[in-house]
Amino acid sequence: GILGLYPMCLDFQHLSRRKFDFICRYLQPAQVLAIVLSDERMPNQCMLFKRHFPRFQDDFVRLKTLRFQSTSTILPSLPSSTSSLEIETFMKAHETDYHIVQLLQHCSSHLTSLKVDGSYVFRSLTAPFPRLSHLSIGFCTMNDLQHLIPLLTSSL
Repeated sequence: GILGLYPMCLDFQHLSRRKFDFICRYLQPAQVLAIVLSDERMPNQCMLFKRHFPRFQDDFVRLKTLRFQSTSTILPSLPSSTSSLEIETFMKAHETDYHIVQLLQHCSSHLTSLKVDGSYVFRSLTAPFPRLSHLSIGFCTMNDLQHLIPLLTSSL
């Protein structure tokens, strides 16, 4: 239909589970440009989203921006079209930090903008960020900054 022609930016952070499921059922992934996911109102929203879209990385071919707002879980991988990523965690699950590091390792080559709540996410990273032009870190220690700088300047 005609709705499939329009690009969409989706903010799921204040939706009920019923509305979330309804939208996911009828959503055409190829038209989505931006997504905000949050566990604040609906626990495990990221995991529920992944159940609706098990081929998330392959199906959301136009996704540019993904924001995890107040989440304890994240999606394990991103489409290569994603250039902007925001991660703000709370009440972390046992392996949240590990999953964030894995995600950043995987998408570091195509990110141009990254916003994270703390420098802890960079401690075990080895992948460079050659295209990154915007970086925002909520809290950063000197040790983490010293580890991060070579990852940002490796492509200069």
